[in-house]
Amino acid sequence: MPENPPATTAAQAVFPATQWSLVLRAVRGTSSDTAPALETLCRNYWPPLYAYARRDVLPFLASIALFLLGYLGLVISTYPYLVPPVLTFWDAAAAPASQIFLLLGTIFLLPIILGYYVFIYWLFQGKVREGEGYH
Repeated sequence: MPENPPATTAAQAVFPATQWSLVLRAVRGTSSDTAPALETLCRNYWPPLYAYARRDVLPFLASIALFLLGYLGLVISTYPYLVPPVLTFWDAAAAPASQIFLLLGTIFLLPIILGYYVFIYWLFQGKVREGEGYH
């Protein structure tokens, strides 16, 4: 069983100044230099990365999981009927040719839409600082 990660305080959640000599030793050093350099880098950067992940990433992933679990409960409660007790999923399904057409459209457009969201997220990152915004 994996150990529990160490508790991080607000002071540990600040990234230390980058020690480029350690980074270069970890990348370009000899085998005897690489292990201690990597150990020092991990020791310095793990607490702030872990604090960031706990603060920002985990609540986001938990909200997505809650949303998907809600839909899963809806599907489980009505299966196999789409409109209980009149239509099943198979009765309400479109023709196979229509489904293939929609699948091809989705395969083409979904990467464009996801790329747009990534670009917009990257473009507006850091514009609103913590504590600012609509109040």
